[in-house]
Amino acid sequence: MKLIVGLGNPGEKYSNTRHNAGFWVVNNLREFLKFEEFRANLSVSLALFSMGEYNGEKIILMKPYDFMNMSGQSTGAVMRYYKIKPEDVWVAVDDLYHEVGTLRVRKGGSAGGHNGLKSVIAHIGENFWRYRIGVGPQPENVPAENFVLANLDKKTKTELEIASVQTAEKIITNLKKEVQEETLRF
Repeated sequence: MKLIVGLGNPGEKYSNTRHNAGFWVVNNLREFLKFEEFRANLSVSLALFSMGEYNGEKIILMKPYDFMNMSGQSTGAVMRYYKIKPEDVWVAVDDLYHEVGTLRVRKGGSAGGHNGLKSVIAHIGENFWRYRIGVGPQPENVPAENFVLANLDKKTKTELEIASVQTAEKIITNLKKEVQEETLRF
């Protein structure tokens, strides 16, 4: 069983921001894999879920709804509820240190300053896969929080939508084989 978590912030206010790249990835995965619509199960966690089977394995897609900086709480709760090992948790997340169109796949390591990853690490440890979607570069005169939470212009939104589709396709490919650490340029 795999738990694929897209990190983001709930609500219309955040839907057009770099910080929601992880949500976009799991939305694409749900569509590509033809899984059920996202729904809540508050007895398990404050999150939206879509479940199905792919390549003979049960897959849970998840969008934490306890906001980015607290997303580890719901991720940990779901992992424990379904008895999923940390190495079977894959997290799609924005990365302002990589350019748009870059994807870094890596297992373990630090949060790299990302508060959502810090929260996940605090609740499940470091031994999970990260799909870090480039949303940078961050301008020198703009604080990180302002940069990732700013509404996207049309060009950047289109580029990030393409990157989220390609990230979802990479995840589907990785569901069929052993995952390797790599950095890709789309």
